[in-house]
Amino acid sequence: MADGPSDVEALLTVPPDEFVAARNALVKSLRGAGRKDDAAAVAALRRPSVVDWALNTVASESPDVVGTVSHAASRLRQASGAPGRSPARRPVDDWESCTACSR
Repeated sequence: MADGPSDVEALLTVPPDEFVAARNALVKSLRGAGRKDDAAAVAALRRPSVVDWALNTVASESPDVVGTVSHAASRLRQASGAPGRSPARRPVDDWESCTACSR
């Protein structure tokens, strides 16, 4: 179980109410493998909020959705930030298609 970043990525998808127990188990495993620095870094991780957990889970299970959301949000910022110009419809369409694919 103690294989570096993939362990931490998996830990961040554990539901918040189970996080502390899972983190402590990973810390114990890392210490048992002689990886004291890694164990200390993992022990310092705090329980993620429900929003952080949900985003981590989506990023882990559907990384393409994260890219699509990021792209759509960027286009929305650009369109709404242009002075004297009403927001373009295309970024809104991008956003709607992105949120539809995550349902």
